[in-house]
Amino acid sequence: MDHAVLDMLTQPRLKVGLCSSGIARMTPLNQFLRLNNPSVKTVRSASDCDFYLGWGRKKSGQNAVSFAKKTGAKFLLLEDGFVRSYAPKSVNGEHPLGLILDDEGIYYDARTPSRLERLIAQSALDPQAEQKGKAIITSLSEHKICKYNNFQPLSPSTRTLISNGGVLIVDQTFQDQSIIGAMADERSFSLMLEAAIDENANKQIFVKLHPEVMAGKKR
Repeated sequence: MDHAVLDMLTQPRLKVGLCSSGIARMTPLNQFLRLNNPSVKTVRSASDCDFYLGWGRKKSGQNAVSFAKKTGAKFLLLEDGFVRSYAPKSVNGEHPLGLILDDEGIYYDARTPSRLERLIAQSALDPQAEQKGKAIITSLSEHKICKYNNFQPLSPSTRTLISNGGVLIVDQTFQDQSIIGAMADERSFSLMLEAAIDENANKQIFVKLHPEVMAGKKR
């Protein structure tokens, strides 16, 4: 986040407008934001809030940006962290263990800049940042930590097939905001699958389904 936004969050009695009732039910939210005795309310229109909270590129996120522009206030967009929880919320109702907070955009929307995108660009030539990043990647890989972690390890036979030159393609849930933000659509997956087959004759093609699809919670 911008330093001005970080400084603002430390001020006492901030008036916070939640653009979704679902955000209000997130019990660890105050811990994530480290707010100082805030005044929090769910809003349906622009009001006298110091800042607005919405979810990514969903309607609540769009409202947070819109209300902030109308009133000159700040906004924060939320998303599940890259390491979220043991299972998706739709599977066991688990609150996120990590949140992404962005005061500029959201990382999966290629149509607009995001704070994360800017931070990565700023640290691209920083040797310490690169070293820390590699250490995090190594740790996640060694401990087999993903966004969701209620998965079974690959069988030895599947692992052998992949190591022998298998090709992995990754699916997403139907109409997910990340598909729209990537300026893709349903046809994009078909094109990806066709390209994987055309470019990799005689190789196994593996499809990674989304955990919520595997659990029968989403399409």
